[in-house]
Amino acid sequence: MKNLAFSVIISILCFSTYAKEPNTSIENRVQQLETYNQDIIQKKVDNLEKEVHLKLQEKQQEIDVQLTEKKNEIDDKLTLLNTIAIIGGLLLTLGVGGLIYQFFWGMKKLAEKTLREKLQTYLFENTQSMMELVNNHRIESKVKKEKLVRVVSGSDDETELMRTLLKRMGFKNVECTTVNIYIPFPPSDLLIFCNIRKSLDTTTIVSYLEESNADDVFVYYGGRLDLPQDKSHFSEKLNYANSRFTVYHQIINTLIFKDILQEQTLDV
Repeated sequence: MKNLAFSVIISILCFSTYAKEPNTSIENRVQQLETYNQDIIQKKVDNLEKEVHLKLQEKQQEIDVQLTEKKNEIDDKLTLLNTIAIIGGLLLTLGVGGLIYQFFWGMKKLAEKTLREKLQTYLFENTQSMMELVNNHRIESKVKKEKLVRVVSGSDDETELMRTLLKRMGFKNVECTTVNIYIPFPPSDLLIFCNIRKSLDTTTIVSYLEESNADDVFVYYGGRLDLPQDKSHFSEKLNYANSRFTVYHQIINTLIFKDILQEQTLDV
């Protein structure tokens, strides 16, 4: 109301001022007055808009502050929940991991116990077999070290082949000779006929068989030997071998067999 009264007074004063000017028409004065009033009203409107804008800014700021506070509060709660979830997950993982570890540890202990029991049972049940195996190994080593082995071949390459082979097998006392006919040799623990290439004559082999003692046995390396019909009984003195693997076992077994026969003869 005060502002309106002030505006009216200003308008009257202005009108009075214009009234004193004889040269100004009434229409011009009215127009000027209206223009003046519009300017005043526009200023008031502008001021009012500014005031409203400021109020809106203040409200917006208050709302932003409240939203920020709420957001921070929500973030804090989410952080707390995440922390709880992580800790819970770790505890759960540790608990499950502990159970798994205990399970596998128990399985490991059970497997070790079972293995020990089986090993003890195996050793108990197979002690005799193991002792025999060890004893056989000792006997083989003794035979290869002490026995004199003689090889008779029909060609030099077979002679060298057998010399190298027997050395590689571990025999310490080896004598190898190439013959075309029967040649008497000093006594040996075992005579081996090497006839891989069939270069050794059957008649020569029969001669060695005929000149042997009753308890002598031989190893024939070269497959099978076809003896004459009237000499077929000598086949009992021959142990046949057709490969490097079988010749080794035949040599060892023959030497051990001769020792056993000699021991039995002494006991009698």
